[in-house]
Formats: sequence, C-alpha cells, structure tokens
Amino acid sequence: LSDYGDPAQSPAEDLRMLYRVLAGYFSLVKEPSRHPIGGNEDLAAALRGVNANREAFLPADHPIFSADGLLIDRWGTPLAVHPEAWKELELRSAGPDRRHFTADDLVLAPAGFLREAEE
Repeated sequence: LSDYGDPAQSPAEDLRMLYRVLAGYFSLVKEPSRHPIGGNEDLAAALRGVNANREAFLPADHPIFSADGLLIDRWGTPLAVHPEAWKELELRSAGPDRRHFTADDLVLAPAGFLREAEE
C-alpha cells in the first residue's frame, strides 16, 4: 500500500490495493471467532496485528490510518466496512464529498465494484 492515496492513480485503485492486503490477511488468519471483524475499527486493529496470529499487515503509522486508528480513504474519511461473511467485506469510500451513501461513493464488494466514482 505504498501508493495508497497517490493522486496519480484512481481512488478505486486505493480500495483494490486494500482488498489485496485483505486477501493476504484472510489467507493467513484462520480463526475468525477469536477476532471477528464487525467494522472499520476491528479491521484496522486486525491489520495492525490484533489478530489470532499477532501478525501486523500494516504499520500503525501507515497513512491509511487516521489519528484515532481507523482506516480512511484518500480524503481522510473513515471507510465504511460491512462484513457480509467471513472473508467477505464490502468497503465504502465516501468519495470527495466526504459523506457516505451519496452518488460519489466508491463501493468495493467481494464480487467487484458495485459503484466506482467517475473520474
């Protein structure tokens, strides 16, 4: 995620990169009941090492984390994380207007993009 939030790439690519990190997380962490992911706070903690394997997937000072430790989009808004099932999360960026559930949101679900902001 070294290029997360890079203006030279699309905001959708930020979510794709995060999804690739999640694929690695889910391939290594096999015990969902010990540290279930119920939202942004749980996922952010899991990626920082609060998981069954105590494996940090991202450093705590990575720019994907807000000052209070939540996963944020390139505009500084916390991502909405909606678990659909174990290993299946929907990620929602509020987009440039910084308000969730508006027309400019980016939504990445396990099956792919449900909605991608137009450039």
